[in-house]
Amino acid sequence: MKNLMHLVRADLALFLRGRLALFWTFAFPLLMLMMQMALFGQEARLGPVTLVIRDMDRSTESAAMRTNCRVDCGCRTASNSSSSAPRSA
Repeated sequence: MKNLMHLVRADLALFLRGRLALFWTFAFPLLMLMMQMALFGQEARLGPVTLVIRDMDRSTESAAMRTNCRVDCGCRTASNSSSSAPRSA
């Protein structure tokens, strides 16, 4: 364990010494985040999310999982026979 801590400490010292590594690890993602927030921040709104569960397995386990998902999240589901039928290519 002592050897591992020594290696981790040496690796961290080498990483912190390199300015390019610090830039690409910390500064660049923050710059990209700020740029995207400035460009899209006013338009981005979180709204309702539609989740579609398509049971292609049609086993009893998958039907139970689908039922549990409905109960757990309190979602409403629409049964559409064409969406659950397998499509032929």
